[in-house]
Amino acid sequence: FVTYPTLRSQREETTRLQQILRWAGPDFEGVIAFDEAHEMGGVAGGEGALGAKKGSQQGIAGVLLQNNLPGARVLYASATGASEVNNLAYAVRLGLWGPETAFADREQFITQIRSGGIAAMELVARDLKATGLYTSRALSFAGVEYDILKHELTPEQIEIYDTYADAWAVIHQNLEMALELTSIVDSMSGDTLNSGAKAAARSRFESCKQRFFGQLLLSMKLPTVIAATQVHLARGKSVVMQLVTTAESILDRRLGELSPEERAILEIDLSPREYVIDYLERAFPTRQMRIYTDDTGTARSEPMVDHAGHPVHNPEAEAAKADMIEHLCALPPIKSALDALLEHFGHDAVAEVTGRTKRLVPNGQGGQKLESRSTRTSQVEAAAFMAGAKRILIFSDAGGTGRSYHASYDVKNQQQRVHLLLEPGWRADRAIQGLGRTHRTHQATTPLFRPVTTNCKGELRFTSTIARRLDSLGALTRGQRQTGGQNLFDPADNLESDYARAALVTWFHLLRAGKLKSTNLGDFEKRSGLTLADKDGVMVEDLPPIQRWLNRILAFPIRLQNTIFEEFLELIEARVAAARDAGTLDLGVETLAVERATVVDDLILRTDPNSGATSHLLTIEIETKQKPVSLERIMTIADCSDRVAWLYNAKSHRVALRVAARSIMLDDGSSFRRFELIRPTRHEYIRADDLLETAWTEVARDDFAAKWQAEVEDAAIALERKTIHLATGLLLPIWSALPADHLVVNRIVDQEGKSWLGRLVFEDHLPTLYTKLGIDPASKMDAAAVARSALAGDSVAITRPFEMTVKRSLVNGQQRVELSGCPAAQLPWLKSLGCFTEIIRYTTRVFVPIDQVEAIMAKIIPNP
Repeated sequence: FVTYPTLRSQREETTRLQQILRWAGPDFEGVIAFDEAHEMGGVAGGEGALGAKKGSQQGIAGVLLQNNLPGARVLYASATGASEVNNLAYAVRLGLWGPETAFADREQFITQIRSGGIAAMELVARDLKATGLYTSRALSFAGVEYDILKHELTPEQIEIYDTYADAWAVIHQNLEMALELTSIVDSMSGDTLNSGAKAAARSRFESCKQRFFGQLLLSMKLPTVIAATQVHLARGKSVVMQLVTTAESILDRRLGELSPEERAILEIDLSPREYVIDYLERAFPTRQMRIYTDDTGTARSEPMVDHAGHPVHNPEAEAAKADMIEHLCALPPIKSALDALLEHFGHDAVAEVTGRTKRLVPNGQGGQKLESRSTRTSQVEAAAFMAGAKRILIFSDAGGTGRSYHASYDVKNQQQRVHLLLEPGWRADRAIQGLGRTHRTHQATTPLFRPVTTNCKGELRFTSTIARRLDSLGALTRGQRQTGGQNLFDPADNLESDYARAALVTWFHLLRAGKLKSTNLGDFEKRSGLTLADKDGVMVEDLPPIQRWLNRILAFPIRLQNTIFEEFLELIEARVAAARDAGTLDLGVETLAVERATVVDDLILRTDPNSGATSHLLTIEIETKQKPVSLERIMTIADCSDRVAWLYNAKSHRVALRVAARSIMLDDGSSFRRFELIRPTRHEYIRADDLLETAWTEVARDDFAAKWQAEVEDAAIALERKTIHLATGLLLPIWSALPADHLVVNRIVDQEGKSWLGRLVFEDHLPTLYTKLGIDPASKMDAAAVARSALAGDSVAITRPFEMTVKRSLVNGQQRVELSGCPAAQLPWLKSLGCFTEIIRYTTRVFVPIDQVEAIMAKIIPNP
């Protein structure tokens, strides 16, 4: 047995890894079990919030252990899974890349699967299961109710938030000044003289700022949280609250500052404001630096000391620090969420299951006393909740692993649990573990899950991270994305998608060009501390990543935050809409519910030599029945929407409900209004200007209702029939043969309960698929399919009636269909069927008239 930190540990003479390898010997054939294998997930490095990260040492040590013992059997076990395909790099024994796979090496595997999005990651897990290399179980969210609890910030709270935002802006300005005063940065040129000191100061500043505003929002949610908790308790339910911060570190520092006399009479007010004060006292740069020139002639700086060896501090920087502390201490106080909840509901009514070892409680005389806590204390508190003695339980990360707070049949308290997620935190695996405390097997009722949010757009930073991690975590641990978040988080909350990254680059360029209404370049750089343009006004090459941008936005005044986010979301919407129109939007597994599905052909594309698992191409005839929106439903939508209009199209004789849609901002900074047209069987978006040029006209509500009902009745009985091709079974080995421009994964489900899961392959992709897998396309495709593929731009190599390639060629500026490689002896026969020849550069080439391709190919190619 060895821990991961021990595995990478090193002494002067040897490393622990080398000791294990010597003990095992090169012929070792035993089992190496990597428990909590995700601890090696950072072996390949990757991109972090601060840029590229190197591979983790313990991940590298784990891979070296596997590589140096090739005969060992390897088992990977993890309850967390992988939220990023890069984190599977340690699993070198799964055979995901290398010889006899579709991926030459690890880098190619990671690149292609990542570019395939959620759908590709879903297939990784599914294929590993199919080959017997992987098994998993995950929490099902069937029956769980979900309802967001949103707190609308009051004008007073917005004023407090804005006051703190302005205070942080002042701190940031003073920080930059202090860096110059202390000679960490050259005040004349702006060059960095001590990169380590500068990076440390800014890193502490930003992390402290982010933590502070997260706690500030949490504190502001409390009125709504308390009111909702009281309602749930009155309805006979028990409430479980999940948070991350316990403020124990603040309490420890405050206690350490007290004299023995003050500790005897405690009067401590814990507040997130302490984070700021602590930063200023401990990390604000006041230490004076001495400038010197290194061996290369470059100016550098190092900490200055006096003749006695004592540190020298800059008096101006210390004065600025003192002024800021004085100003902050005069700002409105902020309650610590955990202690505020305990104070409101009473310590005797709330079970606290956290990792803190001490807390302040009332002493019954109007004062406070210090209460020690232990692991046993948390166990007693949890037992009291499960027995019904306490109906409110608050737990942190320390109480979110291995505990059960659900309505178990084995306990007295079987009331429905209302799970309030006060702080989403940063890790999806922790969020999922927290949800699993109130939703488990053998329970009397399923819980009601309520994430708590505000109307502060900057808070999307937290929900976005969770949404992204849940999507990926579900895809890589179950083989289907919906099992991770179970649709509890809206994918639109994902602000870290490729669409969002592209939108942010455009936002930066619009900001520099002065085309944004929300802010300007100077004010943004001043508030955020981000540098977007150099001294000459040229946009820097390394623009800030989206995580850093989101972090900085959180410290802006509320109104400015919301305005910036509205512009940013408009840019995202433009890209998402374009991807949806092009059919490239990554939706993961899409379920196609059909009335009837019949497999008319099943072609085995490949058989795995080890497991015997097969890859198939199914040809399925499906019948679908449209599910129109009922008249009652459309009227409800109309009553809840803005700027509605009842429309009728004089050309198509169809009706549509017009509702307002989010505007779209173009890359040049201009924006335009859009409407959504909701029709009985579909919906579409249209520009407001374009709508005026169509045949849509407004009609009376009653006339609209009659026509809508008639369309609904017609659509309900109509059946649509079509044939699709679905690649299913084991797909990773044939990944490189499947079309790279269409990665949608579909599940076909009919009314009889039959289902098929795989990737759709369109007819014009079939020739390429067959050719890459060594299958004669003509043996599996009829003449019409070959003709359509050639006209679409694909080259189809066939062997019947003789070897040749049917392809589209550009000759004299015109597209033609050419028969390449035809035997000379067959030219008269081909010309008799309607083909014609031309001698181009001393080569006889055979072409098919573009308007007769399908008819002539039917004469050339015999039926398969």
